[in-house]
Amino acid sequence: MRLSGFQISLRHAGTALALAFISMPSMAADQCIANAATFHGVNMDILRAIMRVESGFNPGVMSRNSNSTVDYGMGGINTVHLPELQKHGITKSALLDPCVNTYVAAWHLRKKMNQFGNTWFGIGAYHSATPYYNERYQILIQNALVDMGILVGKKRSVPPLKQSSPAPKLGTAAKDHAIAAINSPMTVLD
Repeated sequence: MRLSGFQISLRHAGTALALAFISMPSMAADQCIANAATFHGVNMDILRAIMRVESGFNPGVMSRNSNSTVDYGMGGINTVHLPELQKHGITKSALLDPCVNTYVAAWHLRKKMNQFGNTWFGIGAYHSATPYYNERYQILIQNALVDMGILVGKKRSVPPLKQSSPAPKLGTAAKDHAIAAINSPMTVLD
């Protein structure tokens, strides 16, 4: 069985390191983002943009979803991940600690990028692998990066949260564009 980066990290770091994450509520969120990004090998600016999109950097946010799950903390960590996180001693209340949540967000991003590659689709998969919601999330992250001065250009219009009708069949040009977006590396931010 192949272990995820988070499982490997905690096995090597041990319980003491996991508890140290939980016991650092006074550490500045920015420092947590830098440390978590380095620890899990993800881009710090992308991680910061995710925190901005998910919570506006509010560590205490809890958002109920229409599917009865709840997103916790700065990284919007969904309760669907709790069974795996609890194996490492991370509870719902721990997810309200900005540093714990940031490390979990970086772990989740790393998992998705391992699965889908260092691509915009891989970043969008932090939220969803469903194409419509993935592309919507990519736009949200790209717009956050523009706001943060990391990407240069105009912000893109964000599609509605709910698709109004079934997805239209993509023509050849649209399919090619979607495939290119999925396969495009994140060289701009590396």
